Amino acid sequence: MRFINELLNKVIVITRVIVLVKYAHVALK
Repeated sequence: MRFINELLNKVIVITRVIVLVKYAHVALK
């Protein structure tokens, strides 16, 4: 369970980073 939770947390963080990067690109344009 601990491994799954850590994996989910990493996925959530990566997803947030990707969304922020995409939003930043749109904002700059």
